[in-house]
Amino acid sequence: LFLPITLRAEAPAGYKFAGWKQKMNGGSQTFFDKGSEWKYYDQGSLDDVEWMSRNSYSDYPWPSGSTPIGYDYNSQHPEIVTATQGNLPTYYLRKTFSLDEVRSDGTYQLDWIADDGFVVYVNGTEAGRYNMPSGSTSYNTAASTYAHSNPDSGTMPIDASLLREGNNLIAIELHNNETKSTDIYWNAAFSLQTTGETKQIVSVEPEYTLTSNNDVELEAVWEALPAEELIANSATPVKINEVSAANSVYLNEYFKKNDWIELYNTTDEPIDVAGMYISDKLKNPLKFQIPEASEVEATYSTIIPPHGYLVIWADKLVSNTQIHTDFKLENAEDEVVILTAADESWADTLSYKMHNGDQSVGLYPDGGKQAYVMDFPTIGQSNKLTSYAVAYEQFRPEPTPVPSEVREVTSDGQI
Repeated sequence: LFLPITLRAEAPAGYKFAGWKQKMNGGSQTFFDKGSEWKYYDQGSLDDVEWMSRNSYSDYPWPSGSTPIGYDYNSQHPEIVTATQGNLPTYYLRKTFSLDEVRSDGTYQLDWIADDGFVVYVNGTEAGRYNMPSGSTSYNTAASTYAHSNPDSGTMPIDASLLREGNNLIAIELHNNETKSTDIYWNAAFSLQTTGETKQIVSVEPEYTLTSNNDVELEAVWEALPAEELIANSATPVKINEVSAANSVYLNEYFKKNDWIELYNTTDEPIDVAGMYISDKLKNPLKFQIPEASEVEATYSTIIPPHGYLVIWADKLVSNTQIHTDFKLENAEDEVVILTAADESWADTLSYKMHNGDQSVGLYPDGGKQAYVMDFPTIGQSNKLTSYAVAYEQFRPEPTPVPSEVREVTSDGQI
């Protein structure tokens, strides 16, 4: 292939695309950098308030600004862009960020610049302090000394046990050395230093273009669709995944190359299709009911494993080690196969085009919404898309409802 190369992620049935994750060897992974936005409070004491808590305190009313945050009466630090009320003994700051995972093979560290001293809390627990006396601190606790470098800087390791997957909070209690101090200053970055491999989200767009000849390893990340979105995305528990109405490639248990239908389980649990209905006629969606193997003295299985496949032969033969329907498929334009739940609570359809014996018609990705005439049939396996596959729009037929049984009720309540 020649650059640029564009990759496109197609979400499996029941999922949506969350992003491209790239494997990287060692180095530094930064979660927020200097100059990022923090919330701050400069209106007096928060003693006896759980302001450093992640869940039990809301900083919604606090103002926010990009670091460095502080004040400077003598303009020794013109880079301070957020002016706060001066001459207070203590200021409070909060920063939220997210982690995909908490790693144990590296060192999390806070890279800080401060004047004068501070205490760090991670998700409500003290993680470290600088230029502060030992023991408990309050609003009126003074930093041990003034910041000799005006401001001072350094790094502080953060124990990984204080972090969690998902949202995290770093809270800073920033103290002056004395209330007549003419300045206060805070800026920080937070990162992970590793020697092993890391994986980072590098794009949330389904299409990702490679422009470099360097080796790269990417992973497509999916998120399960919430229940209310499953119906809108036609994600029934079992999908008609692939059909061959002119098969000249695969043999059934009778060593015959007959028509076949492949079902796909879109869920994370095994599904028993015994009792479900399969048909090739919209006006008769309950044409053939899949029986338990014991009912027909056969040995086939009706269980589809999670994200697995089950092949049904449409050839009017007797079921033995495989399932066979009592009808054959027509190889014509806009023919249809219908699968209906045993309790008739849902139905799935696949309308297919005329195709050759070495072709099939199927969905890509498995259980997805886009149908193709495929040049590479994959019976009982994941569908494969080649450059010769031809996409088409299904006509989305709706099965005809099965009329309820007509019942006559006499005056004495008898049916």
